[in-house]
Amino acid sequence: MLFGSLGQEPLEDDRIVSPVWRPLLVVVGSVFVAGFLLPRVGMLITLPVVIVLTALASSEFRWREALSLALVLTAGSWLVFVFGLKLRIPVMPTVF
Repeated sequence: MLFGSLGQEPLEDDRIVSPVWRPLLVVVGSVFVAGFLLPRVGMLITLPVVIVLTALASSEFRWREALSLALVLTAGSWLVFVFGLKLRIPVMPTVF
């Protein structure tokens, strides 16, 4: 059941299929990248990088869609977490 949720259709004869590793590894790797980058370069750089990386997990990846999604989600995250909830999340790198 777990492997079926990783993106492959079940076979007719109920054989166990190998999982689709690329999406799984890309998403887990993106979580590590987010944890590494956020305190160093801030939310406005980390979120677009992580969103584009996770979009690469799809076989239907398109740059225009990934970049527009990154822009909308980054702006929305800033509005909700920094502006709305007043959380102290690093927004920009500390160099600036």
